[in-house]
Amino acid sequence: MLRHALSCAFLAMLALMAPAPTAAYDFRQLIEFSPSKYASGDAFCEAWLNACRTYKPKDPNLFYVDSLCRPGDYQGSHTNTEALASCVFEKSVAVGVAEELGVEII
Repeated sequence: MLRHALSCAFLAMLALMAPAPTAAYDFRQLIEFSPSKYASGDAFCEAWLNACRTYKPKDPNLFYVDSLCRPGDYQGSHTNTEALASCVFEKSVAVGVAEELGVEII
């Protein structure tokens, strides 16, 4: 009986220590590119990443967050004609929130 109670207590403690679920966002898009323009998937991805990092959005409040490029589709096939790529920019609303609260960002 005591062994059962200790087992239950141990399992309850493990459940409390389990990490909370988190949200994951996948911004990848399947991109088709011409092998006559890019010698390989790696060459395309290098061009994609450079273009994303240096992209200047029309909205000056957007800022670069992250970029990713991996040759091939979701199964890793077609590495010379397709890539999974993302280019993420975000708009910060911190200034608006700070103004609403009457505080200053320093």
